[in-house]
This record gives sequence, structure tokens and C-alpha cells, in this order.
Amino acid sequence: MANSYTEGTGTLSLEKVTPVIEVLFSGFNLDKNYRGNKSVYIARNSESYISFDGLFESLVVLSKRIGVNLPEDSSFIDAFRAVAIHFNVPENNEHFTLFESYTEDDMCNEVSLSELFSIAKLFDDGHNLTSIEFETSFYCDKLRLGEFGGSGEFLGHHFSGAVYSGEISLAAAIDKSLSCGNVVEATNLVSTDVFLMLDGGLSDKSLLPSFLRDVAQHLIDRANSVSN
Repeated sequence: MANSYTEGTGTLSLEKVTPVIEVLFSGFNLDKNYRGNKSVYIARNSESYISFDGLFESLVVLSKRIGVNLPEDSSFIDAFRAVAIHFNVPENNEHFTLFESYTEDDMCNEVSLSELFSIAKLFDDGHNLTSIEFETSFYCDKLRLGEFGGSGEFLGHHFSGAVYSGEISLAAAIDKSLSCGNVVEATNLVSTDVFLMLDGGLSDKSLLPSFLRDVAQHLIDRANSVSN
């Protein structure tokens, strides 16, 4: 019998570790004493699993820490709403509509890092969480095809997405440029990365000029379709 595993490590970039951060990321082995320089270490292994039921328990704990009283028969949406009101989250926020529709089956689903990031930004008690970088690996104790690999994830205020683990720094740089309103610098970062990938990957360098023109044209076509 073969066993598969998924593990990962990463960092939260923030001003300071607060009750919100401690509670929301408790399932990620948060270590506020590791890394420093306004970033803290997080990690998870194959046994780590944060469901929405688990998030509900975290919200109950958080409500007690920030002085919000919850009735004993409170539901997940009740707890979320009470904490959200404490942090002056607008009533029309999309999370209210989303969580109100959750069924018992939904509560068993895993909470993604992206969802935790979104909730943490809503409940800002001074942590000023700006981004999350996380690298994940999966492997098997048997040497089987397709059972080994890895990925990276970057979550920021202006740019987020799944990337190759080695490209997390690129995603962080794009987010930083956009946060400063420097769209030109952000586009230069992307175009340079694409150029270096093609220049280094194409065996026949004579194809590079036409390849770049075709890629550029495809991007223009996509831009036109989006704007329409």
C-alpha cells in the first residue's frame, strides 16, 4: 500500500502578530519568533486540515479574545457576522452572502489559504497582513509516476495566484509594483520573465522573434476580448 503526503512552508508578511492572526492561522503551525523582519513562519503537513467547522471554532475563540459575546447556539454565520460587525465590515460584503448559503456538507470542506487571507484582511486588528507566500510539495513513499511534485502560491492585495515555487519572488515583485501604482514596472517584470523563459527554452533561436511577436499578438487579442 502506497501513502501520499502533502507538506508546505511559507511566510506571512505583516506588521505584527495579533489575536486575529494567531487564531486564524493556528492550524498552520504559526511561529512568530521565526524569520523576523515583519514576516512570520507558517507550515502544514498531511495531517493538517482546516475545515469550515474548524474555522467556526476559531471564530468562537477569537470572539472571546476580542470581547464579543456569542450565544451558545450560534452558527458559523452568526459567529462570522458578530466578529465582522466588531471590525466594521460592510453588510454588503460578499462573504455574508457566501457563508449564509453554506450547508452542513460545505462546513466539512477545507478552508483555503486564500480564504483565510481574505478573512484576515477583513478582521484587521492592527496586523496589516499584506501578503502570503507558500510552497507546497507532494510525494509518495512508493516511487510511482505522477506522485511527486510541488507548487507555489502568492497572495497579495494587488496580485495573487498559483505559481511555480521559484516564481513566488516574481509574484511578490509584481504585487509591490502595483501597490505603488507602477503598472509599467509590473508589465516589465512580466514581459522580461516571458522573454527569459522563451530565450532560454527555445533550441532554435531563429524562432525567437516570430515567437515573441505571436505571443504579443495573442495577448493583444485577449486584451481586446476582455475590454469588449
